[in-house]
Amino acid sequence: MPIFRFSSIILLIIIVFSCSDSKNRDDSGKNAFTDSELRLIYDAADMRKYALLAPFAESETAAYRMAYARTMGSVQDTLALESLYKLMRDPVPYVRMFAAFAVGQYRDTTSLPALEKAFKKATIPEIKAELLEAIGKSANANALEYLIFHEPSTALEESGKMWGIYQATLRNLLKGEHLKVVVAHLKSRETDTRLAALNTLSRQKDFDLSDYREEIEKIALEDPNPELRATAVMAMRHINNVDEVLIQIAGKDIDPRPRASAILAVADGNSLHFQELIASALEDGSAWVAMNAANRLSGKWDSAYLKKLDQIAITSPVPEVRASIITAFLANDSLREKGLELWNRVRFKNDVEKAVFFKNLGHIRFAIDTLQQYSSLDSPLGTAAAEGLIIGAEKFENWKPFFYSEAKTALEKGLLAQTYLYANAFLEPEFYDPEKISIGAFETSLANFQTEGDAETRNGLQKVIAKMKGEIYMPESIPFTHNVDWDLVAKISTEASADIYIGGRPLTMKLLIEDAPGTVSNFVALAEKGIYDGTYFHRIVPVFVSQGGGPRGDGYGSTDYTIRSEFSPLKYGTGVAGIASAGKDTESCQFFFTHIPTPHLNGRYTIFGALTEGIEGLTDITTGTRIDSVRINYTQ
Repeated sequence: MPIFRFSSIILLIIIVFSCSDSKNRDDSGKNAFTDSELRLIYDAADMRKYALLAPFAESETAAYRMAYARTMGSVQDTLALESLYKLMRDPVPYVRMFAAFAVGQYRDTTSLPALEKAFKKATIPEIKAELLEAIGKSANANALEYLIFHEPSTALEESGKMWGIYQATLRNLLKGEHLKVVVAHLKSRETDTRLAALNTLSRQKDFDLSDYREEIEKIALEDPNPELRATAVMAMRHINNVDEVLIQIAGKDIDPRPRASAILAVADGNSLHFQELIASALEDGSAWVAMNAANRLSGKWDSAYLKKLDQIAITSPVPEVRASIITAFLANDSLREKGLELWNRVRFKNDVEKAVFFKNLGHIRFAIDTLQQYSSLDSPLGTAAAEGLIIGAEKFENWKPFFYSEAKTALEKGLLAQTYLYANAFLEPEFYDPEKISIGAFETSLANFQTEGDAETRNGLQKVIAKMKGEIYMPESIPFTHNVDWDLVAKISTEASADIYIGGRPLTMKLLIEDAPGTVSNFVALAEKGIYDGTYFHRIVPVFVSQGGGPRGDGYGSTDYTIRSEFSPLKYGTGVAGIASAGKDTESCQFFFTHIPTPHLNGRYTIFGALTEGIEGLTDITTGTRIDSVRINYTQ
């Protein structure tokens, strides 16, 4: 199972970059940042000072030109574009490679002429592939037509073409007449091309794919690669009358990712066959499958069926299963008393687990008193109670007054998570009412959230204030306050790893110090201080991510500083580690592992590591799984 994809050109980049200062390097695994000029480039990039960076675009040293292009993929200063266009024609391949990636990161249609010119002159397949994807990121309708009709001459170029089409699809440019070309690529011999085509079909939202059922279904049922099977299953959501096939996949595929994906893709959530599947899947050995089954459970189903699940609510190790069964009982009029009994009997290991249940209470009309009781707690339970209250206020009109009263309380108390949640909900038409909550309440609350780590809540409040003033919201610029600790970076070898201990067993993650020096060194510093010890995985989205490491256990808050984004051409795949953020340059301590290739995250979230051992343990991580400790191995 691939962890993440390195093309041969990326391997060349690593080799050359790591040798950028051969005078100071030996074979002991020291990283490239013994070179003081590289440190200067990265510091200037962190400070977003283009004037300090600009001279390196013309450097005689190829490694410095490459570092310039590499950092511009994160800095994204428009003043750099002309120099990047020039570097796409640099005599050194790895400089051209990073320049192409950086230009694509701007996602600017005005770059298309330069990208197309560079592509016409390119000869190396890996670089041509990067340019084609950059064209897709920057595409307009004409550029997508160019990609659709382009005839690649190599397998890598074919893959690049298809990822370019995928990127253009994210820009809502795909047309119905393009589908035949996309589907034709499902027959490619190259796994990466098929993966790009399937992601394109899955991510588009405008077209019925029933005419292409045979091609997609064949991959979902027969392809030896489970990542392709799972992605094909996701694409089947756009095909009519495939529930029986999806139920078959959910019950029989040997990998949990296609099984979990199929459960969510079934259209008729009330058929008897589907209910039989759910009863079995709730006890699946994979937490991902059980979680998705729990998400499809309904309190509207026959009470005799639901009664058979009561023991599962007590014995299941998956909090979503326990919470959903109790919620189903409470939502069923004939089983409400039994539901209340289960509520008192079922145990959750910690507040992060219990928070799953509190959020579910938003679907229970009579649960408003419980949610009000907890919604002002500055804890995972308070956050979940606020989430539940918002869900309920959307469903039950008589909950609306409680929404406004609890929102005012959160604003007055300066509750980090709840303030963000209520502010975000207040922007929605069903809640937006300046007579219920005044602009002054939001402006006063804003004073409570002035550290860098409060950026998400602060931005949420600023969006509300801008709307109430009739102004266009302008995101704030993120100040630079946290320098890269180069002394610590010097200690982290290219073979360094981190052991994340869960229940006494480690997940071993290779640390990519040369791809993300600021992120890796920050992670190492936090680990050495014990910041991660005793924290939790608070967010599990099956066949997507497992996220944890936050200080609160609810996904909100961070350290009192942020670090800069460090984007690279690396791709998210199974077991790749990324840093969570609330937008560019807002990264801090929370991290996540992807369960499957997730191309919509590429170039948008910093990749800083990849699991090398214990990867099979990802499927055992549930909401509320405790991180016992994180230990750093500075050398191999």
